[in-house]
This record gives sequence, structure tokens and C-alpha cells, in this order.
Amino acid sequence: MLLLKECKKIARTFVYLIFSALVILDFLTQFQNDLFPDNTFCKPVEGVGYYGEICDPHPELIMPAATESLLNHYLNNQFTTYPFGFYRSVKLNSEKSRKIMMILEELTGQTDQELRAAITNEPESTYDNGISETYFDYRLPELDIQVDYDTFLLLMEETDSILGGGSFYAPASLERTFGMVDMTYEQAAAEYDSFVRLDHVTNGYARLWCDYHGLILGILPVFLVAAFCTLDRRSKADAVIHSRKTGSFRIILVRFLALILMVMLPVLLTAVWGDLLVTRFYPDMQLDHLAMYKYMLIWIVPELIGVIGIDMLITEVFSGITAILLQFVWWFYECLTTQLSGDFSVFHLILRHNTFHNREIFMNQLNLFIQNRCFIAGLGIVCMLLTILIYHLKREGKFHGFRVLHKLFAHQSRA
Repeated sequence: MLLLKECKKIARTFVYLIFSALVILDFLTQFQNDLFPDNTFCKPVEGVGYYGEICDPHPELIMPAATESLLNHYLNNQFTTYPFGFYRSVKLNSEKSRKIMMILEELTGQTDQELRAAITNEPESTYDNGISETYFDYRLPELDIQVDYDTFLLLMEETDSILGGGSFYAPASLERTFGMVDMTYEQAAAEYDSFVRLDHVTNGYARLWCDYHGLILGILPVFLVAAFCTLDRRSKADAVIHSRKTGSFRIILVRFLALILMVMLPVLLTAVWGDLLVTRFYPDMQLDHLAMYKYMLIWIVPELIGVIGIDMLITEVFSGITAILLQFVWWFYECLTTQLSGDFSVFHLILRHNTFHNREIFMNQLNLFIQNRCFIAGLGIVCMLLTILIYHLKREGKFHGFRVLHKLFAHQSRA
């Protein structure tokens, strides 16, 4: 009865209505937009069309391509970087430009004069990068790399540092930038077979669905947690609750479960909706109609346990405003540092697999995925238990929390 009462209390809040609307809007604008006729995964036909690209992370491919790109950027003195995810055009001063040239000399074994002498005077093509700057794509000589791959990675790391970070030359970006090759028919056929026979279509789309929802569920629940956990304080009902005989463990556990259940309701709705959409687009395929729900349990639920548990603790110790600010910082950092696919880590809050195929990439990191979800869920449970302790101390009058931001805002308003 207490769980049902708490769920009804959440459902009646305006914040919950906004939260549910945003989850559904995310589904409509992201996942549903990927389900259009031209984007269905069709069986490849040999000798017909372009089959896409695949990562082929061999040093023999990456090193010459990255070095050629670096030389072209050096000659133009125009580099593109994305620090913190935002576009930035970089022009180097003479000192930094000299450092890049020294790196190129070490990579190629040729001096600046030798490299320039081997370049065709006329550029192969030119184009405007959209900000009234012309970039010259020079015809470059075939480059013979003089260093091993470990040394190459160190030089690329130094290059990225000189450019201020976020460049294509960061070691984490090299493979997906310079290691892409056209997919052969055989590779495309194997990918399609994996999609149909092993993933039964819907497992691939379930991962994409989790990718989209996992991103926004790393931030949206904090607003619901902050509003719900401070509801009693704002309604002046906390003194009455503190005086009741209901144990702190039961109160916090029920609130924790109520938040998880209510957050999952709109998510579950989109899972049903998503399965129906995939069924409509692949009517003749043998589909796994449990895929959305299986991935929801192993991907989305652990993330919600972690986010809600952590946010409840921060809200109880500090305030809802503090929880929102800290969660936003964490979420924003995760968005900037997590790659769209193939970048699983034990300690990431958000995991990405922004495609409905590439099953092999996901399965190769399955152990990391399981460790990550166990860690995030375990962290949330530990935080929930600590919240019970803090709440109990508050009821006994031994702790009153830290209201740093509230004091700051109150001081500014008086000023």
C-alpha cells in the first residue's frame, strides 16, 4: 500500500508529466526516425551498390593516412578539433607549427624542405569549410613511415596536445577516423546474416533503443528525484513523517522502488511501441519479440538504479539543486568522452551502441558491459543504503544536511 501511495504521489507531480513527455519525445525523434523504408537492413546483392564502411584497425592503414592528413593540415595551418564536443578551427603560431613539423620529420624521416619539394604545386582540390576559409588538399608523395606503432601513438598524442585536445589525432580517435575501409560483399553478407540469424532483427534494434534512452536517462531522472525527495520538506510534512513509527529503511526503500517503477513506465511504453514498429518494417522476418524487454532489464534498469540511488543520496545530504548540478556535470562529461560505439568501460555511466547492426562489436565487449552494469547498479544500491542512514540521522535530529547553495542564493537575494 505504501509503494502504491508513493507511486501515485509521483504520478500527480508536474515534473513527472514533463519527464514522461520527454521520454516519449526522445523515442519519436530518435528511434522512430531510424525506422524509415530506405534505412531497413536489406540483404546485400553481389556486385551491386556500395556496402558501407568497416573499421580495419591495422597500423599499416592508419599510420600513412593519419600522417598524410597531418601534413595537409600543417601545410594549410588549419586544423579542426572538437574540444568538449564543440567545433573549433585551430591555427598554430610559429612555435607550435615548428613542433608539428618536428613530429612530421620523425614520422617520415624527411625534412620540411624535402617534403615540400615532393609536393605538387597545384592542390588536388579546394573547398570552403563553411566559415569562409579555403582548405587546399595537396597532392602528396607516398609516405614511408619511419617509426613503429607505439612510437606513432605517442607522437599522435603529442600532436593532439599541441592542438588543444579533441582532434582526429587523439589515439582514441585514430581507428574510427583513419582505419575505415569499404566493406566487401562477403563482409556485408556476414553482417546481414548476423543481423537476421543471430540478432533476429529486434535484438539489434533493442540495442539502438537502449542507446537512445540510456543517454537521456542519465540526466532526466535527477529532476524527478529532486522534486519527489524534497516534496515533504516543501509541503512542511517532514516533521510529521519524522515522528511516525515507520522505519527509515522502509520509507527510503519504498521511495527508491517507487521512483524506479514510475520512471520505467514511459520507458516500457516505448519498448512495446518499438517492437511494434520493428515488426511492421520486417513483416517476413523471424523476430525476437522479447528483445526490447531483455535489453531493458540488463541495460536500462541498472542505469536507473545507479542514477536514482546516487541522486537520492546527494539530495538528502545537500539538496535537490546540488543533485541536479552534479548530475548534469557527470552526464555532460560522459556525453563528451563516450564514443558512439565500441567504447565500453567498467566505470562509464552511459554506454553507447548507436547502430542496429555491428553485433560483433557489442558481443566482443559483453564482459565489460556486464561488469559495468553490475558496478553501476551496485553503486546505486550502496548510495540508497547510505541515504537510509542519513535519513535516519535526520529523524533523530543528529544531522540536518548541508545547504550550501541555498545559503549562497539566500545571501545573494538579501544583497
